[in-house]
Amino acid sequence: MAVPLIAEVGSDSTTGDLDILVVDEATGTPRQRRRLAHAMDDDAVRISSVAFDTAAYRLEPDRLAFGVRREWAGSSRPNPFHETTLSLYEVRGGGLAPVLENLVVFRSAGEWDLSCAGQAAVTERILRMIPGPHGQDISVLERRTHSTSSETKSGECRTADRPEAPRTIRLPFDGERYVVPQTLKRG
Repeated sequence: MAVPLIAEVGSDSTTGDLDILVVDEATGTPRQRRRLAHAMDDDAVRISSVAFDTAAYRLEPDRLAFGVRREWAGSSRPNPFHETTLSLYEVRGGGLAPVLENLVVFRSAGEWDLSCAGQAAVTERILRMIPGPHGQDISVLERRTHSTSSETKSGECRTADRPEAPRTIRLPFDGERYVVPQTLKRG
């Protein structure tokens, strides 16, 4: 269960924490809890969704992690922005241990003139668990596409997509966590 704990809502920002809980299915009693300080803070780029990722993130044959996705959306029409981050947690030692923090799995950003002309870049990252020396590493397939829109002489709006060659990034598991390079994290 994920519970937003909103401390303050302003005209252009929100501050608050996020409680992640594993509860006993029969009684509803919390068994493990982790509070993520400031995880609900936002401003012009707002948190639009918090959801669990139901994929099976098997760290080792007998260790399983679960995911929490947060989606962010910008409020500017001329500068659209959308981003999704993934964090993984494992039930460990009576609590919830972070295993992967704030990996950006989707980002779309751009600017346009509100009519036709503009540009955008979309990055998608797909995760796959692969064998590693200390359990399962994560293989990240990254795909990027750049789009440019412009008006033709006849007044038509035309968009040209320019995909980059996909690349694969390996996130090694050290037995406790995955280290995410800063370039792949929410900045």
